[in-house]
Amino acid sequence: MVGIFQVGMKIPGPVFSLKERRKYANSLKDSLKNRFNISLREVPDDKILNSIEFTIAYVALDSGEIEKFQSSLYSTLETLYVNREVI
Repeated sequence: MVGIFQVGMKIPGPVFSLKERRKYANSLKDSLKNRFNISLREVPDDKILNSIEFTIAYVALDSGEIEKFQSSLYSTLETLYVNREVI
């Protein structure tokens, strides 16, 4: 089974340039790839600087594993966002 997730989030703090946005997005992508065995792609939207959106693919043996991954993914995203570990 393959789980496909679309995740969008606002970047904490002010973002004044596309370069700052990319720096944050790349840091977040690296953190997620290091924690999970996933394929991840940023959905580009250069008009909105203070938010990012990713499409994530996860391969699992059954739906229970996908649900467990989803819970862990959202928990990790929340922790990274709240603690501002990325940047």
